[in-house]
Amino acid sequence: MRDGSRGLFAQQEAFATRIAVLMMFLGLVLLLACANIATLMLARGARRQREVSVRLAFGAGRGRILRQMLVESLLLATIGGLSGLAIAYAARGAVAEYTPHRDWQVFGFTDAITILT
Repeated sequence: MRDGSRGLFAQQEAFATRIAVLMMFLGLVLLLACANIATLMLARGARRQREVSVRLAFGAGRGRILRQMLVESLLLATIGGLSGLAIAYAARGAVAEYTPHRDWQVFGFTDAITILT
């Protein structure tokens, strides 16, 4: 006899390999997305060089310009993270058959990765 208080062990064993492969692919997609976003932000920063020069000429401090760019980046990251969470919440039914419960720690981890990225 097995303890049934923690879920169905047969399902966990049957889908463990599939979920591991899925997580590896999702990690690669996340890595590619981060690289693409970093490239786009570098190109955007290079394009805004003239704007930053004008702001410096008008007397804005470097700290103020840095704060503005940091706030813009965090706002974009927050919008992207919330969009991803909305898509994940909407698609939760497709994954529900593979996992017995929803883990809110996964959503917290996603938020933390989004902000750090």
